[in-house]
Amino acid sequence: MITYNKNIIIPTELQVKSGLERVIKNLYSTYGKDIKIMIDPDYSIKDKTQLCRIMRDYYKEILKLPRKQAVDILRITYSEN
Repeated sequence: MITYNKNIIIPTELQVKSGLERVIKNLYSTYGKDIKIMIDPDYSIKDKTQLCRIMRDYYKEILKLPRKQAVDILRITYSEN
């Protein structure tokens, strides 16, 4: 783990892997290959509304996880690393 400051610990990618895989699996079952936009900025979605739906559901799926897993995914998502 990387210490962000004295009070907050940023988890490693390995520590969030299982929770994140679950989120991605659920998104893929709904949106298919369009979820590629989340990891490839050059991937193009013609329907920008679809992108908003994917991102909305990304956070919904994270919030379905146990609290610790959800917090860790959000911490690593928003960390400066």
